[in-house]
Amino acid sequence: LAYLQLKKTSKAEYYFEKVLKMNPSSSEGLTNFARTKMQSGNYQLAIDALLSIEDKNINPVRVKLLLIDSYQQSKQIKKAITVNKELLAEFPNDSFFHQRIGALYGLNNELALARSSFNKALTLDENNILAIVHLGRMDNISGKTESALKFLQSKLNLFPKNTFIMAQLSDSYLTSKDFNNC
Repeated sequence: LAYLQLKKTSKAEYYFEKVLKMNPSSSEGLTNFARTKMQSGNYQLAIDALLSIEDKNINPVRVKLLLIDSYQQSKQIKKAITVNKELLAEFPNDSFFHQRIGALYGLNNELALARSSFNKALTLDENNILAIVHLGRMDNISGKTESALKFLQSKLNLFPKNTFIMAQLSDSYLTSKDFNNC
């Protein structure tokens, strides 16, 4: 794991492959092998490893989150959405999962579903910064710059030192050609 955390992917991969040779069905080995494949950009091998995990003792949420990341990175957005929906069925009041599926819907150009998901995330947790930023960005991109400015400024008042909100607010000012506030 240390090699994985140090981003020494080939070393980590070597040791996880050794674990899998000793115990091919090791869920922990498969999970960490998948993480090495994700770091090296081989998302299909990561997906294959994650889908082969049969041990019910391994944290299924962790596996599903890794699957979502792998599907997203390999441009299989619909599959990522499907897995995220499974998490939402199990955890319907989790703001992070709503924000996450909102981002996936946005990538899939399903903007109404994206907006709805971000709003649900904020209803569940008003501190969900990523949902705030995404909603501001959506307004800005769709030409509702004034709406984005008001929304983001109100959120910046709640979170005065948040650099993500500041950056999106600055981008909205830039779009509106208000260079003084930008």
